Order: sequence, then C-alpha cells, then structure tokens
Amino acid sequence: MTAETAATTAAYTRALAEHASGLKTADPPDEIKHEVSRVVLDCIGCAVAGLVTDGGRIAVDLMKDERGRLEATVIGAGPASVMPAAYANTMLANALDFDVWGPEGHMAPATVLAALAVAEAIDAPGAELLAACVAGLEVGGRVGGALRRFGMSGRPQAGAGDVRGQGHVVLGVAAAAGRLLGLSADGMQHALGIAGYSATVPTLRKFFSSVNHPMTKYDHLGLMAQAGIQAAHLAQRGFTGDLEVLEGDIGFWRFAGAAGCDWERLTRDLGTQWATREVAYKWYPTNHSVSNPTIALLQSMVREHALKPDEIEHIEVRRGRSAEPPPEAITSQMEAWTVPHYTIAAGVFDVRPRRSWQQPETYRRTDLTAFMQRIDLRPLREGEVTTTGNYWEHFSPIRVTIRARGQTFEGAQDHMPPTDDETLVTKFHENVAGFVSPDAARAVEQACWSLESLGSTRELTGQLTVKS
Repeated sequence: MTAETAATTAAYTRALAEHASGLKTADPPDEIKHEVSRVVLDCIGCAVAGLVTDGGRIAVDLMKDERGRLEATVIGAGPASVMPAAYANTMLANALDFDVWGPEGHMAPATVLAALAVAEAIDAPGAELLAACVAGLEVGGRVGGALRRFGMSGRPQAGAGDVRGQGHVVLGVAAAAGRLLGLSADGMQHALGIAGYSATVPTLRKFFSSVNHPMTKYDHLGLMAQAGIQAAHLAQRGFTGDLEVLEGDIGFWRFAGAAGCDWERLTRDLGTQWATREVAYKWYPTNHSVSNPTIALLQSMVREHALKPDEIEHIEVRRGRSAEPPPEAITSQMEAWTVPHYTIAAGVFDVRPRRSWQQPETYRRTDLTAFMQRIDLRPLREGEVTTTGNYWEHFSPIRVTIRARGQTFEGAQDHMPPTDDETLVTKFHENVAGFVSPDAARAVEQACWSLESLGSTRELTGQLTVKS
C-alpha cells in the first residue's frame, strides 16, 4: 500500500480532532503545562513590544473600532470584536519577529493570542485557556512537522522548499478556538476542514526574495488567527468542512506547497509525545535559526574576553548560509529585522531594550552602521562541523573569529542555549516597560505562571491596560 493510499484510508483529520476536542487540563504532564505558561508570557510581552512598530500600530488602528457580541482586548486600544482582536494582537506579537518559534514556524503567537481572545470573550477559566493552547500547539505543530520534515532527514528532500509557508498555523488556531468553544469531535473535525481551506498561500520564499519586504511578512499570521477562530465558530453553528482535509494525494499538504507528507508524524504517539516541547524562544528580535545563535555566541565571547566594540577590528561569522555585503545604512524597520549585519552589530553593542532595535533612533545610529562594515558572513568550512542535529532540536552550528587588540579569538556553538525562566521573565518585563505599569506587569506574570488555577482569563487580560 502506498503512502498516499494509506493516507486516504486512515483518519488523520479525525484523530487530531478527537485529540483536540477531548484534551483535558490534566492530560499534559506538568513540564508541558509549565512550557505553555512560558509561551503565553512571552507572546504577551512580544505583543506589547510590537506597539513600537508601524505595522503593529496600523493593525491595532484598523481593528480597534470593530465591535460585536463577543469581545476581547486589543492590546493598546481596549475592547473589540473577538476575531479582529485576535488579528491585531497576533500581528503585534509577530511584528518585531521577537516571538516564540515553533512548534514548526510561528505557530505560537497566532495560536496563543487567538486562544487568549476567545477565552477572554467567553470568560473561560485559565485551565481552559491552558488546555486550548496545548491542543492548538499539538495539532498545528504536528501538521507543520509532517509537511516541513518530509523524509525526516532534518533537511528538505529534492524539490522541497521551492514553495514554503506556514499555512498549517490556521489549523492550530482552529483547534485552540474549537477546544474553548466546547466543540465535539465531529464539530472539531469540521472546524479543521474549514480552517484548512482558509490557510494563506505559501509566501515565505517570495517574501525573502522581495526587495521591499511587506508588513505581512512571510505569512499573514493575523489573517490565520482570524480565520481559525471563524472556522471554529462556523463549525459550532453547523457549517461543514472537509472531513478529510489532511488526507490523500491532493490533501492539505499539497495545497500548502509541501513536497510531501510524513503521515506517521501526524498521529504518532499522540497524547504521549508533545509538540510543545519543540518551541524555542528568541533572545533577540531577528531570525531564529541563524542570527539569534550568532548573536548569543558573540555576546558570550565579548563578555568572556571583556571586549569593547571599538576594540573589535573584524568579525567573521561562519554559518549555514552566507549573506550579501551589508548596506551602507538601514532605512526601515523591516531592514532592521532582516539585515543580519545590523542585528549582529546591535547585539555586540548590547542595545537595550531590544525592542528598540527596529526603531529609527537605533537603526540610524552611525556607530552601528559603521560597525556593520566590519562583519563578514560566510558559509561553514568543509569539515568544520562534525556533529549533526535537527533544526527543531535547535541545532544551528556557528563558528566565529574575532580580531581585536591585535589578537584573534575563536568561538564555536552548535545549539542555541536553552532559555530559562529568569531570562524569559527579564525579556517580558523589558518588552512591556513603559507601556504597562510595573504592578500590572507583575500581575500578568503571576497570572501566566498560575494559569491552571486562574478563575477567569479576564484576570490576566484585565491587566493589559496600555499607557498611551
């Protein structure tokens, strides 16, 4: 039996629907519940920080006056209809590209901010929000993993990656929203079928090849947050979806632009192995898999050798991909995110708060612009890396050579260091400082750590009164 035949006869969509609808708060182990608390805290902090961006403020301004029967907080603006609120908050969370990565792409910001909006609108307890987030991350993460890991080699097979996107995010949102709305397994299956037909087209490669990067970024995550909630509401009212949206030779994998599907990945060890374990947190508002580990290694070397930026003559970074020489200046917020020489310079100078990296007063600094010219980004040398790993296990080998004070300093790193709770808390408070009062920030932090015992999600969202 071929993989395609197996996929047609097996009920993958049904299995994921049953898992999401039936998931109880007690089902995930404590480590997964704690990870969800970390994800929620980080997503909220990144959403507040997104208020410094033009794109984030435009999204808020567009949605803030949309009113409806079910309403949730638009960060920075107050109550609005639940779907527009989810759109705006998701766009805020992703605006700086400082948000949680994974499981598989930018699943977390859309899933968490959409779930938070629905939970607030229906006044769900924190335990229900927690379960919804797990359901969404699991469903979306498994689908994304099945598409992006086709062949399970850690690298795309021949032909893979020609078209790439993150349309699977909409399935995670639908699962989270459906879990909060109490959909049955049948209803959840319809919701996933509706959501699958609502995914955005795969635009990641086009985005990164564009001369002027659009504010929609690599995938329009806000639209998928909105569409996922809408899919759950439609299913709740009896609207039907494709009950086998994932299956077959022309299933979701095909119109999501994947080269194939690892069918076993969709349901293998469902309920015992959790996709949430695969999330990763960004220490810096830039690319996760390459620039974040590069900056982390450089900052470690600068501290170890007590180097000052004006003492550094040259930096050579060897990594999985090379880069064009740096521009003479950074002219926009989107360039401040996508030009690695700039973000590396901001990291070496340790510019704080890090949300400011994409603000004009930072990216127009002449010292940072000048320092960019001292940085070369080259591919790894043959034989330089002897270990192997997978990107979802945060494997990203980096080699660095620094010339300073007439000396040469070498550094190496294969995996991005793990992010502990203390680091996440520091990042959160730095992100919200100046927008949320210190007392409110501490209340949000405590609510995130206590989700399972939180009587109402509104105890958390009620603290997000942002200063104008």
